[in-house]
Amino acid sequence: VTEHGKVNLKGMSTWQRAEALISVSDPQFRDELIKQAQEMKIWTKSNKIDAKKLAL
Repeated sequence: VTEHGKVNLKGMSTWQRAEALISVSDPQFRDELIKQAQEMKIWTKSNKIDAKKLAL
């Protein structure tokens, strides 16, 4: 739970958890979190969430 939302991570895959956590992170950190997830090979361009869309 954050001021940007809440997520239930139970039963999610690694990339789904990353996507969910990034979606409720502070917008100023989302681009960097996505970049780090890409470097860890748990985020790809096929992920549903785009950093620009998250900022809306």
